[in-house]
Amino acid sequence: MNRKFLYTDVGDTLIKLRYSVSEMYAEVLEEHGILKNTKPDDLHRHFKLAWREVSSNLPQDYVDRYCAHPKGHTGWWRDLIDSFLFRLAGTKIDSEEIYEYIFAKFDDPNNWVVDPTFYDLLTFLKQNQIGLGIISNWDLRLRALLTNMNLIQHFEHVIVSAEFGYEKPSPRIFEEAVRLTGISPESHFYVGDKLEYDYYPPEKMGWTSFWISKEERSGVRRVECLGDLVKYLT
Repeated sequence: MNRKFLYTDVGDTLIKLRYSVSEMYAEVLEEHGILKNTKPDDLHRHFKLAWREVSSNLPQDYVDRYCAHPKGHTGWWRDLIDSFLFRLAGTKIDSEEIYEYIFAKFDDPNNWVVDPTFYDLLTFLKQNQIGLGIISNWDLRLRALLTNMNLIQHFEHVIVSAEFGYEKPSPRIFEEAVRLTGISPESHFYVGDKLEYDYYPPEKMGWTSFWISKEERSGVRRVECLGDLVKYLT
């Protein structure tokens, strides 16, 4: 029997923050006595604008943004935080201590939750001898986070963009996934929350893709949680 292999995205697929990124930033700012009266909607809007700004000049050919930054992943995140704080305050804020607090928030496994249906999926995959791996656009801290969440041991292959050098939707990262398993592209499945990164690129390469979302989209295979995949992987 031809072996099958499922790769999954991480952020907003396997794990999610307990509360939004902008809320997490707001908590840190309040702890430092900065911008106490800022409305949540303003925080969210300014964060999106800051993300768009630092993502507007990404390297060509989907070279990983963290690898390409002259100061690595910490430099990229610092640029984002600086842009975000400047938009909020209208002036430059001394943010060295804030960086460390924000990094610590994202590194804390208690601030993340696992899709509660993941373990049902894991049982199914083991019973049916289907392999499991990760392909994620993430910085160099992902392995430590997954280890601290007691998750990493469940995955045969873990491909992190900051380690590999290319990020989704580059075909190179999916080609690497196929190389690691040694089986045909048609025997691979992928699930993630972003159509442009997680669904269409592997689908074009012969994989079977799934979009994890509450939203309907014509012509797209959709699941609402990881556990729903058991209906499609037999």
